[in-house]
Amino acid sequence: MTTSCSIYKTVIPHNYLNQGNYFNKTEVNKLYIGMTKQKVLSVLGTPMLTDQFGYNTWYYILRQEHRYESIYQKKLILTFNKNDILIKITI
Repeated sequence: MTTSCSIYKTVIPHNYLNQGNYFNKTEVNKLYIGMTKQKVLSVLGTPMLTDQFGYNTWYYILRQEHRYESIYQKKLILTFNKNDILIKITI
């Protein structure tokens, strides 16, 4: 019975699981302090999560799961001031 479980893992294909926002270094390099929310949206698209209380923090999160490898996750956090201007970029 234990043998059949290990055969199951190798015979049945498992899809890769990607969740969240896909962003790369080129897109992140286009960001700069002083950008408006609209400009950020045109570069990265809609964020995966926003701050529920003030909408001044946007979270871009990418999570990738490849077969039997460890989970890869990267996040980009953008903070805006009350005038919707980007004031902080956290990678």
